[in-house]
Amino acid sequence: MLDLKVATLTVVNKADHIGRDEPMLWTMFIVLSLDTINSRQFVVRTDPVAGKLGKVGKGDQAPIPAAVGHFQSSAAGIGMIGVATIAFDNDLRTNQQIRDGYAAGATALNQAIIDHFPQHGLAPVEAAEQAEIQAKIREAVKKAFLADSVFLTLFGGKPLGGDSFTRVLAVNSISQNFSLTLRAKHDWAVYRVDGHLQFQR
Repeated sequence: MLDLKVATLTVVNKADHIGRDEPMLWTMFIVLSLDTINSRQFVVRTDPVAGKLGKVGKGDQAPIPAAVGHFQSSAAGIGMIGVATIAFDNDLRTNQQIRDGYAAGATALNQAIIDHFPQHGLAPVEAAEQAEIQAKIREAVKKAFLADSVFLTLFGGKPLGGDSFTRVLAVNSISQNFSLTLRAKHDWAVYRVDGHLQFQR
């Protein structure tokens, strides 16, 4: 049994100078198994529109809906599990722009995983490669946003970057909390995401 939950988002530093933030969290679960290796589909997509978490002030904590933050599986043969997160302070983006941007980002992440494993296998992603992958995802999302609306790309919300958690399932039992930090440039806005991994072979 495998249960990976991204449970809460906390606003450490607000993105908006006036009023409360409107955080939006995207999640992309990463599954490495015999099935995903054969299909070359390593990314399990979630509902990006459900990731709009409402208005939140500094220090406040918002629960993350299960449609965004919960992955559960009883399938055999999973060797590694993970989740990539991307956050925005969302102001004006339409649901269609959100879906298009998310789809482009998930496709870019899946391709990055395909490119990683032939050379590195289950070895951890080093900082330089992680920065390269994040840059590819950012560029893919930006292109999708621009294709929908230049105005909303520029003024629809503020990006806070991303972070990820991965764990190789090499033991029979795991119970692990984790925290991810999502930072805007120069740390002027910071969100923290907290979650838990439960695994029993």
